[in-house]
Order: sequence, then C-alpha cells, then structure tokens
Amino acid sequence: MSLKTVLITRTQPGAQRSAARAKAEGFLPEILPALELKEIPVVFPEAAFTGGLIFTSPNAVLFAPRAPFRSASAVFCVGDATAIAAQQAGFENIKSAKGDSDALVMFIRDQWSLHDGSLLQLGNEAPSGNVEEKLSAQGYDIQSIATYKTVTPATFTQALRDRLASDLRLDIITAYSPACADAIADAVAGWSEIGNVKLPMFVAISSNAAKPLKNIKQAKVKIALQPNENEMIKAFQFA
Repeated sequence: MSLKTVLITRTQPGAQRSAARAKAEGFLPEILPALELKEIPVVFPEAAFTGGLIFTSPNAVLFAPRAPFRSASAVFCVGDATAIAAQQAGFENIKSAKGDSDALVMFIRDQWSLHDGSLLQLGNEAPSGNVEEKLSAQGYDIQSIATYKTVTPATFTQALRDRLASDLRLDIITAYSPACADAIADAVAGWSEIGNVKLPMFVAISSNAAKPLKNIKQAKVKIALQPNENEMIKAFQFA
C-alpha cells in the first residue's frame, strides 16, 4: 500500500514540526505554508502586568514580550501545545483549556472571576475565535494587543494550484487555523481549472478552520476530533 502524501500548510516553525511528526507516523509530508508571520513591535506601558494573560496559539507566545508579563497571575492557553510553548518561554501559572477558542472562553469563565482583575490577550492582529468579544460581553475587563500578523506569501496561490494540477499524488491538504483555511480557499475556490483536478481530502484542526474549506466546490473536509497534533495525525489515517 502506498503512503499518503500530506501537504502541510501551517506557518513555520510549526510546519517543520508537523512534517517531522507526519513522517514519523508513516506519511509523506510536503511543506507549503499558506501564511507567514510578521512581528508587530510592542511597547507595553506598565512595568509589570499582574492580571490574567491569554494566548490562543504557540505563535502568540513566540512574539509576546516577556519582561512585563512575568508576574501574570494566570496564563490561559487554548491548548497543550500553546501551554508547552509558554512554559518553554519562561511563563508561570500556566493553565491549558485543552481545546479551541470556545473551550478557552468557558475555561476562563470557570477559572477567573470578574473580580480577579483584568485580562490581556496577546497575539494575532486578526485573532480568530472572538475571545475578547465573548469575554467582554460577559463583563470581563479585557483588551487585546497585536504582537504579530499573518500574511499569505505572494507565491502561495500559484504554488498550490501548480501542486494540485501536477501528476504527483496528493492525498491530504491540512488547515491548522481558520486563517490558513481562508488562504487555501481563496487560492482554490475561484480557480478556473478546479473542475479539471481531483481535490485531495482537506483535514482541518477545528470546526472553525473547516468553515472556509466548505466553500470550495466538491471539497471533502474532515475535522480532527480535538484541536491538537495527535488528533490531526489520526485524521490523516482515516482521511
């Protein structure tokens, strides 16, 4: 039986880690990032933030300033990968919601009362999941600060189309975030040649990441049971 070829479209350095994991599990990974990261310099006005810090991805941790946030009373992370990144970066009082953005909102509600202090989300210029909006609507004192942004490489659309049109076998295209899925959908949905190619299975890390892919005509989308690498690998096996 031939090995499944998996196109890893997440940003670096995560793409390299996912490719290594896929290879170790018996897949043939190819890397084609749909997004790249650009840092947004931040000067935080306070010497020390003692409220609750929120991270919704390992990338958010990667670009977060360290010094003003060492004294955070709690560091809320969307899942275990983000929590590990926060630990490696030297943060303390880390709590993992072990899920997606909706699970994170519920987790914070259970762990942090309205009287515990302010909340601060650090991360993407265009965050997915509306964490700030949902918690603000429930009375929390919360703000967001952008520390990075994602942009689609100028070469991505044509590179993805060329890969789909080639004779080389491609079984799976991954989407590790809603923004990644948006870039894939933008590249494929309006493509005049889409009717002439057989689309691989799309595997999304969450229902939010799956939504843009469902706008692609004749797309088949599988969603990981939990938003983490282990469940993505399992989804590859059954895609």
